[in-house]
Amino acid sequence: MQHPGLTTFVSAVAIVLALFLFIWLVSRHASPSVTVVYGVGNGVQQYGGVPTHVYFLNESISPINMSVGAAIIGTPTLYNGVLLVSTMGNLTLLQRSRYDLIRGGVFAIQENTSTVLWHDVFPNQIMSQPITVGNVIVVSMGNNQEVPPQYYNLNNAVLGIDFNTGKVLWQVNTTGSSMATPPFFDGNVIQVTMLGRYYLINVNNGTVEASGSFGKPDLLSSPVLANGTVYFGGSSAVVLANGTYLNFGGFFSMNALTGEINWETDEANASTGFNDECAIVFNGNVISDYLANSAYNNPHLISFNRTTGAILWELNETSTLPKMQVIGGLPAGADLNYTQNAVTPLLLYNGVVYSNSNFLGMMFAVNASTGKPIWVFNSGQEEGAPNMIDGRYLIDMNDGGVLYVLNASDGKLVNYFNTGIPHLTSQAMITKNYALITGMNGRIETIPINALIAPSNVSS
Repeated sequence: MQHPGLTTFVSAVAIVLALFLFIWLVSRHASPSVTVVYGVGNGVQQYGGVPTHVYFLNESISPINMSVGAAIIGTPTLYNGVLLVSTMGNLTLLQRSRYDLIRGGVFAIQENTSTVLWHDVFPNQIMSQPITVGNVIVVSMGNNQEVPPQYYNLNNAVLGIDFNTGKVLWQVNTTGSSMATPPFFDGNVIQVTMLGRYYLINVNNGTVEASGSFGKPDLLSSPVLANGTVYFGGSSAVVLANGTYLNFGGFFSMNALTGEINWETDEANASTGFNDECAIVFNGNVISDYLANSAYNNPHLISFNRTTGAILWELNETSTLPKMQVIGGLPAGADLNYTQNAVTPLLLYNGVVYSNSNFLGMMFAVNASTGKPIWVFNSGQEEGAPNMIDGRYLIDMNDGGVLYVLNASDGKLVNYFNTGIPHLTSQAMITKNYALITGMNGRIETIPINALIAPSNVSS
């Protein structure tokens, strides 16, 4: 005779097991959950480390105060105790658009001693964040060719470098400048170029596994990788080396395994294009920004359905943000006299998108589901990529080198520092004890986290 209590118990266990199985199956097919915790040994395998660009290393590091003598625009990578820094050449030459004379490079710096272990020099700019796969470091080489023909520099390539020695293991020359950071997926890095080409390159030996055209130039739109798909923007209003003028902008979803384009959504207003952005992934959406109507001062934020490419919402920053109550303001910083004139990488945290609106000089927060602005802060002109401290504080730096910390929930100023480091798009790297910052004068410095979040510079 079967005991009724035992029957009830077995049924309950079966229900619980079925529930766990259901949750596991759903999680296997759901949009990617995003972790923001890194260890020093993990390195970085796409721009900003994760699809939200919350670049946090769950490690303590030593203070750093040094210069590499060349402009830094790519975010550094910390890997096995070594800081990997890419450089884009002499700032004076950049201000003169003398790309023909530019020499980029990669530095490997022992983090706890600030000792340079090795330094490679290359015949063009390195603007990408170093990608790390085993003992291979991958960087891309190229520059913005919107300069007089006599100043062209057509040394464009993707490079695999030995982590321990700095020796170049392989080089793949590319059709068009390679400025974007190439993500790593299933043995390959994925490079997109300024002439609308893509390359899937075996990270171990440099073999091109697949290549083709997506038809629109990519400048610094580093592809964001999520669930085997990469998303990136195609630019426009670009005068290419052959004199061709392109006047359109579009956004792409690409199969990271094959290079096949899943969908392309052209935005009629994006005549200046999705040029220097790096999108973020939020549930079933991918959110980007672009410049409208050939005007660098007319940026838009836009959300696409990740499956279909349908536009879900769009925010005209120029017509919307100045009408809001704009918070705060910062002192003047250094005169950079050099600008990328661009939309910039985004940050996502807890359902909120954070972005800065270049020539509007405004950092702002937007609801990622609806596109509705939450707050606006007067930050001054900047192309920087913001980052997050402890889920509560937003950190960024404007072009003049004024680093500022905001309350992430309401945009109110917590602290600021005039660093003297003119800055463009590199993101502050946040660790357990320091924020590491870099800039266009080649400086690498750390600021204690405790000092950043103490409101010592803000008037009561």
